[in-house]
Amino acid sequence: MLQWTVQLCLALNHLSATDIVHRDMKPANLLLSDTNSIIYIADFGLAKSVERGSGGLKSEVGTPLYTSPEICRNEGYGTATDVWSLGVIMHETLSLDVPFYGADDVEFV
Repeated sequence: MLQWTVQLCLALNHLSATDIVHRDMKPANLLLSDTNSIIYIADFGLAKSVERGSGGLKSEVGTPLYTSPEICRNEGYGTATDVWSLGVIMHETLSLDVPFYGADDVEFV
């Protein structure tokens, strides 16, 4: 688990350094190699480049459970939103439970 966490942190650091926001980090978009214990981030369909100093992105995208508070409040966001999502993924992985509950997607927003 620690090795995968380090790999994901390094991957998000690389994305952040290149000003790319994945915007849909969730367990379904993390692929684990069965031969060499490497974890891959998949599905860059919602990924977007963000310009530094631009105030961030504004569109509401992603899976509600893993969405950062900035997106829920319709505020500008950047690469830190992926770090929030990774934190939710790590919580869910370690506790075997989701950190937030809601009857439907609307309650998350």
